[in-house]
Amino acid sequence: MRVPCRLKVLISAYACNPYKGSELGVGWGWVNAIAEHHDLSVMVAEYHRADIEAAVAAESRPGVCKLLGSGAINRVPAGQEC
Repeated sequence: MRVPCRLKVLISAYACNPYKGSELGVGWGWVNAIAEHHDLSVMVAEYHRADIEAAVAAESRPGVCKLLGSGAINRVPAGQEC
């Protein structure tokens, strides 16, 4: 059985917030869907940082999200370091 490889993916999601609807919610939905299968770095608007940090802290599924620099998120598999 072939094991699919996890790609390193960079996404620019200016509109991305786990607690907002419409375009912001869609951005967060894409981030979570892609992170299920790949290691993900996301560039987001700085003013969404607090909401994203709160959602990541409350998340119960595998995966760790780190904020890198100003407004970038890096999602890596649980137990691994960036």
